[in-house]
Parts: sequence; C-alpha cells; structure tokens
Amino acid sequence: MAVLVCSLWRRRGEDPSLWKWCRVLVLNRANINDLSIKRLLYVQGIHINSFYNWQDADWQEMFQAMMRLPRLKRIGGLARVDLSSVEPGLFGRMLSRLVFVDLSKTIITNAQKEEFFIAMSKNSRLKEIYFFNLASVEPELFGRVVSRLEGVNLMDSEITKDQVLALFEEMSQNSQLKKMGMADNILSFVDPELFGRVVSRLEHVDLSMTGLDNDQVQELFRAMSLDNQLKSLDLTLVDLSSVEPALFGRMVTRLESVILSYTSLTNSHVLALFSAMSQNCQLKKLTLQTNNLSSVLPAVLATAVTRLEDVNLEKTELTNEQITSILAHVQEDTKLKKLFLGGNNIANIEIDIIRNAKESLGDGLNLELLDQKYGHFFN
Repeated sequence: MAVLVCSLWRRRGEDPSLWKWCRVLVLNRANINDLSIKRLLYVQGIHINSFYNWQDADWQEMFQAMMRLPRLKRIGGLARVDLSSVEPGLFGRMLSRLVFVDLSKTIITNAQKEEFFIAMSKNSRLKEIYFFNLASVEPELFGRVVSRLEGVNLMDSEITKDQVLALFEEMSQNSQLKKMGMADNILSFVDPELFGRVVSRLEHVDLSMTGLDNDQVQELFRAMSLDNQLKSLDLTLVDLSSVEPALFGRMVTRLESVILSYTSLTNSHVLALFSAMSQNCQLKKLTLQTNNLSSVLPAVLATAVTRLEDVNLEKTELTNEQITSILAHVQEDTKLKKLFLGGNNIANIEIDIIRNAKESLGDGLNLELLDQKYGHFFN
C-alpha cells in the first residue's frame, strides 16, 4: 500500500534492506523469476517446495537465480531431491556460500560432491551441513573441510575408513566442530586415545550404533574426566558395561542431555548414576530406555527424575512402588515437562495417582500401557 502512494515512496519501499527478513517460498518454475524482484535482493532464506512438477532444467535455472542473491544463508527443501542435473561448478559455488544446508537423501553426482568440497576448502561461509553418500570424496579433502564446520551430520553418509581416520586426525589438530552426528558409521578402528580426546572436545555428539569397543568407551569417559566440553551425547546401542561405574555416574551427570538406550548398564552403573544425580547434576534430558532400573530405591528414583525436564524410562522394568513414587512426585514441585513410561506395567497403580499426574503433565506424560485397564483414559 505504501509503495503505491508515489514514485518516491515506491523507491524507498523497494529498498532490499527492508525485505531481508522475508522467507521466500518457491513452489515451481514460475516462481524462479520472482527471485529477481529488487526487494528480494538481500533475502536470507528460501524454501523450495520440491513436491511440485520440477524438471531437470528447472534446477539449473534455480541455482543460477540463487547465485544472484548475495546474502542468502539458508535453503530449505533440498533433502531427498534429485539435483544431479545442476552443473557441478555452479552446484559447489552456490551451496558453499550458505550458512546451513541439508543434503540428506539428496541425489547428487560424484562430480558435484567434489566441486562442493573444493569450493568449501577455499572460501566458505558454511557452518552446518547434513550430508549423504560421500564415499567418493578424497579423504584428506574430506577431513580438512568437515573439521572447519561447526556442525555436521554424517548419518547414512557411507563414509570410508580412510575418510574417518582423516577426519579424526584433522579434528585432533585444528577443528571448529562443535556438533557431530556419526550414527550408523562404524568407528571401532579409530585409536581409542585419539577417539576419546577428540570427542570430549565437542559439544553435541551422536555416537549411536557406531560399534565402539570397550577400549574406546573407557578412553572416552577418561578423557571426559580430564577435559570435557560435551553437553549432549547419544550412546544408543553402545555397550557401556566396561566403564567404571563411579566414573560413569560422575561424567553423565555433567552433561545436559544424554541418551543411553540399549547400553547394557549393570546395576552398579544404574545405582552410581542415580547416586550422582542426587548430588550435583546438570542433566536436563535423560533417556534410559531398556536398562533395568528396578534396583533403584523408589524415593531416590522419583526425586532424581522430577528434577529433570525430559525423561524416557520406557521398558526399564520399573516396579509398582517406583512408578507410584514417580507419579506422586510429579504432583508436587517438579521441573518435568516430558515423561515416558511406556513398556512398564502400571495395571496395579491407583487410578487417582495416574489421573493427577496426567493433569500435571498433560500430553507430556506418555504411559503406553501394557495393560489396557485404563486404555480408554490415556491412549
């Protein structure tokens, strides 16, 4: 309305600096030309709806249009898209100018990957990226580029042994990485001391299903006790039974978020963890799915759990006394926002205790009843 008043107002209203906050939605080829509008010159975010009828030639034109936007930082909607038709040099130059990009499940050629990494190795603004299928990238280039990022998710990236070793070697010397996802990549061949030292310097790490051996796990916790920067850690399906229980308890409670699903914790580990939680605990989110917690005193368990914000105790063989104590504490002073108790039998828990806890947490309480006695009420 303002730009329709007069030519002066129009010139002022079309100033790109007034529109840089916009998040532009590109639905199809027809919208590509809209990116040349003057007011969108400094736009920082674009989302592409790739579910519409995009042709191979459209993607080439789309990348050319985005190259004309000097302040573009993020592009959404590229995951699971076939971008193989984009000229490799253009592909690399364009994406290396961004701050964040998600290429998980994206179809790209080996030539595009190579050009992308070469562009990133020279002058890149990228801080965080999600990759897919990088086996063809030269190991030294891979390690050098990834270690310069702040965050990377390499799940399903099919990286090779040589690439992993090159990455850890680079990270041990000069690395900017703070967040790293390595789920589903086997890491058992990495030197234990190097592994522990590198991982403990990060802040957010996903090591689920990475095949870590006892020496690597022990070195990780030892390194954490010496110089730890970790805030969140996912160890799903990593056997932790060889870690000294007291050390395990101390290190876990210094984190803010930890996932310990299917980690083969012994009673000693469980008791050491909850003992440490009763003293000085920084945890906000804790997942102990499938670990047997039946040996923990009900009051100790309830007090520890209700001091956290997000807790998953699914399939942890909780007793009726433990569940009752937890749900009773929920009605009192608690920081809890989410509590998962699915896979534990609550058939003999008093309905009023469950109802009151449900009123306190609302949708944050997930019971997933084994017994359908109260199913109509909670499902």
